[in-house]
Amino acid sequence: MTIWDLVVTMWRQRLVTALCLVATAGALVLAGSPHDAYNGRVRIILLTPTVVPGNALASTTTSLIAMTGVVARVANGPRDAANTVSADLSLTSLGVSEGWSIRQPSAGGQWEPRFEDPVLEVQSSGPTAEAADATMAKALDHVETALTQLQDAQRVPAELRIRTELSPASPVYTVQHGSRVRAVAMTMVVGLLVTGYAAMQAEAISRRRRRPVT
Repeated sequence: MTIWDLVVTMWRQRLVTALCLVATAGALVLAGSPHDAYNGRVRIILLTPTVVPGNALASTTTSLIAMTGVVARVANGPRDAANTVSADLSLTSLGVSEGWSIRQPSAGGQWEPRFEDPVLEVQSSGPTAEAADATMAKALDHVETALTQLQDAQRVPAELRIRTELSPASPVYTVQHGSRVRAVAMTMVVGLLVTGYAAMQAEAISRRRRRPVT
């Protein structure tokens, strides 16, 4: 089928074509509107107790680093964070429009993790700054709850408990803008393809109905 044949078919099936073009126009309006996403990031540093010798969960740097990994796993629950090539990727870059992640940064490669510091990296994302901040608060609460539960299980006295500190003192939020030009272009291409396909399908159905019954 040539382009001219397609144009003729679309004209014959102009009702279907018109409906598809109206739907495409609506999609173009949505694609052309601003789509901003907010990303939050902060690090939680686990610190040894102020009282010496402290507790068994943080008696050495190695045990504190191991404890950090346990806290991350408990805080994440069944939704364990996947390894990525770059630790600098934001949640929105990974396709998470609204959510949070808690991970222990690795100094090793993607397939050979190596943990050197008792640090947790917490990220959040949301369609607005308020949503990203609220999601971040949930993630931080998950960390504190996990740390408390683990130490409660070992009956660690309050004065011997592991401390936490945010770095920086408050989460940092950045805004990520989507490309409206690419979104509009792709929407237009997809809309025209769907319109042409719908017109051809309508033409095929119309021909079958006109075919004489023998």
